[in-house]
Amino acid sequence: MIEHTLKRFALPLLLAPVLTAVTAAAASSQTPSAATSATAVGASPRVRYSLDDGWRFLPRGQNFAWIASTPDAAWERVNLPHTWNAQDPFDDAPSYRRGVGWYRRTLPLSDALKGKRVFLYFEGANQVADVYVNGAYVCEHRGGYTAFACDVTKQLKLDGKGSENLLAVKVDNSQNPFLPPLSVGYALYGGLYRDVWLVATDAVHFEVTDHASPGVFVSTPSVSRERGEVRVRGTVVNDSTAAAAVVVQSTVTDAAGRVVSEGRRE
Repeated sequence: MIEHTLKRFALPLLLAPVLTAVTAAAASSQTPSAATSATAVGASPRVRYSLDDGWRFLPRGQNFAWIASTPDAAWERVNLPHTWNAQDPFDDAPSYRRGVGWYRRTLPLSDALKGKRVFLYFEGANQVADVYVNGAYVCEHRGGYTAFACDVTKQLKLDGKGSENLLAVKVDNSQNPFLPPLSVGYALYGGLYRDVWLVATDAVHFEVTDHASPGVFVSTPSVSRERGEVRVRGTVVNDSTAAAAVVVQSTVTDAAGRVVSEGRRE
């Protein structure tokens, strides 16, 4: 955990937005810098790709739905966000469907992602989600209203031959007496009802799986009309096999983009 505090900078206006930029650079004699290794997939050390399109959906349970040999050609084609309860408010049934649904799609990935840490980032899945990649179970998440992320680096095929990766997600919104909310005034619609992303980082990166946060936490312990204090916290992870020297720099700018305070940790 890295933490530093930027104090005693003047605020031009009490309500002016405070923008915080935090960057990490890693240097090692055995590995390229973070900026260099990121150029293959984007200008930033962390990039993300939308996975909302091209899913197959099955509105029931299915044995071995997580392996490629199980056919899904007859499954419904859907794009995310999606819920299997979308039509329930418009029919005459007194209730709505609660149970299991399966989602699958393929991921043709470039070998430009080699050397990266790769994560699946779900903005929301109601209410229990089990995630599989290439037949391997990678994570479970309980709770329909919070994001979650799974590290899938070891499960992906990045052989430079255009190999497709199979992503399968089982979502279950069945009644569960041990999983809140237990009683609500609205329907607990099931499905992948928010966006899904593939996130790629360098081997040295801010933590992604910490409650699916950006890995950087900014707070303002004290703010007045004249001055303010910003506290920046975050966890830097080194998933490489070599030691790395890391510099974390935080910059606070005012509404006009002028730098009013900076902090640096090595």
